[in-house]
Amino acid sequence: MASPPASHIVGIKVHGVTKYLIDNATVTFTLNSEVISGVTNSVGEVVLNTADFPSGWSVGDVVSITASKSAEGTVTQNLTLTSSPQTLELTLAETSNFSIDMHSPSTKTTNYLAVQASILYGYDGERITLSNPLPVVILEIQYKTFTALTSDNRNPLYRAQALPGTPADIAKWRIQKFIYGNGTSKPATEILWAGGSSEFDKIWDNRDTYNYS
Repeated sequence: MASPPASHIVGIKVHGVTKYLIDNATVTFTLNSEVISGVTNSVGEVVLNTADFPSGWSVGDVVSITASKSAEGTVTQNLTLTSSPQTLELTLAETSNFSIDMHSPSTKTTNYLAVQASILYGYDGERITLSNPLPVVILEIQYKTFTALTSDNRNPLYRAQALPGTPADIAKWRIQKFIYGNGTSKPATEILWAGGSSEFDKIWDNRDTYNYS
């Protein structure tokens, strides 16, 4: 079998996790523990030459190719070398570990701590990624409601909400007051909050003592 040409070009395009081409991604070729590498240009491309391996290469050799970029992801794929120029497109996968810088304000000098953290896994054991998002369940909370009627018992004057089981004398209620224009038979013209806030920090038994706005 004829020896392969000394020069063998492999063109690589690197896509981010959202499929766009990315620049400044590092692409590394590994063959028999020898490594050559390059960085993608502004259009996400890099060209490497297997002739740069110190011990050379042969047709049929399997090169391990890794592309990565900080805060983007990484991917590794094997390529079997042929006698003709080759091209390969790689799409980064989100990594399960990342590093963050933490500044310590307790000293005058700047200190940084590298922290390893893991991305969430779903109940199915699969890593949470853009293509496998975190499942979200929206729960509708059923509040306990108290209502105090107007003097003619025709319309609400005060209405309050809290979680089920909340006593009336505990500051865990939010309370509304209904304001009527001409009498109480009309729809309320205003609905005001106790203390001007919808926070659950009022006492139902004290509803008459609050300022409403």
